[in-house]
Amino acid sequence: MNIWRGLGGSALLTVSGMMLLGACSVLPQPAPLPQQYDFGLPAARSISGGLPLVTLAGVTAPSWLDTTAILYRRLDQRPRSLHYYAQHAWVARPAELLEERLLNLLSQGTPEGSAARPAVLEVNLVQLEQVFESPQSAYAQVAVRVSLDRRPAGLLLRREFSARQATDADVQGALVQLPLLVDEVLTELLAWLQEQQ
Repeated sequence: MNIWRGLGGSALLTVSGMMLLGACSVLPQPAPLPQQYDFGLPAARSISGGLPLVTLAGVTAPSWLDTTAILYRRLDQRPRSLHYYAQHAWVARPAELLEERLLNLLSQGTPEGSAARPAVLEVNLVQLEQVFESPQSAYAQVAVRVSLDRRPAGLLLRREFSARQATDADVQGALVQLPLLVDEVLTELLAWLQEQQ
């Protein structure tokens, strides 16, 4: 006798449903999307003394930083390898987040209506990562290289700014400390720009 003919309608539906559930359980589940983070709200600050008239040409980064991944390095294992947190990511590339932060600060301190020719500021983000010295010890570091072109006055100034601070040895340590270091580096950059007036 055909097994399907021997089953009633409701029994047939039950068996079909069980077979469908069994098939679904063996299909691979999609990986969860990483949680996304930005640099948080900028700290409230007033820029005393003003800034020279500056046009930001942009913030660039090398290819390995041209990613939304939150990067870390293990000095105790493979110091030349960069790793990333699979379940956490920046909402945009760090260079974009830094550029938005810097534009906001420049707009607060630059005089309006000046007839002077603006200097051209270029910023290159060269480091933004967490570094593990051991599984229990880590620090974060951020570095930028900048150039300020004040031609036709004939001045091309270059400078590097960096900051480093111990963090908790986990992704939360990176998420908390890296934005703080970005703000620290930008504060030093603005102070340097004020010296160029």
